[in-house]
Amino acid sequence: MGVVSPIDPTKTPRIHTVVIPPRYASVSVDRVVKGYENMLLDIEGGVGEKTLGEAEKTFLCWKKRYIIIPRVSLPPPQQQPNPRCG
Repeated sequence: MGVVSPIDPTKTPRIHTVVIPPRYASVSVDRVVKGYENMLLDIEGGVGEKTLGEAEKTFLCWKKRYIIIPRVSLPPPQQQPNPRCG
């Protein structure tokens, strides 16, 4: 679970001063789901993280095709009664 970093299209995308490869994005890993801690990373993290568990609370390169952005369904806004329409 984490956050995808937006990419500035006017600049070369980088993470830890290294160019992000095509088909990858920079993500911040907030929490690793139980059972995935030992998953090997395609690209080592900035300070040598090799597994997803080691990369928790850091930024890393993640394949775009594996990024899932959940749809959030917001409830409709509640109508406030208009005091002038008695």
